[in-house]
Amino acid sequence: MDDFTQALPQSTTPTNVALSKIDYINQDNVEKRRHITLESIHDQLESMNDRLVHIEETVISRKSNNMNSRPSSRS
Repeated sequence: MDDFTQALPQSTTPTNVALSKIDYINQDNVEKRRHITLESIHDQLESMNDRLVHIEETVISRKSNNMNSRPSSRS
């Protein structure tokens, strides 16, 4: 007898136990798929964030280089 079956009331019929166990397994599978989906979304967001940081650093670097390469103005 597993933990799931032991947690059920003693008056539960074998059919009810089987159906409850199937519901539990189905819900567990849904939760696992949801977790995998959320991990995938998290990974994609991290990747996008890394790209955006790189773009920002490139823009800042180019602006800095452009400012340094301009000839000084004489008054």
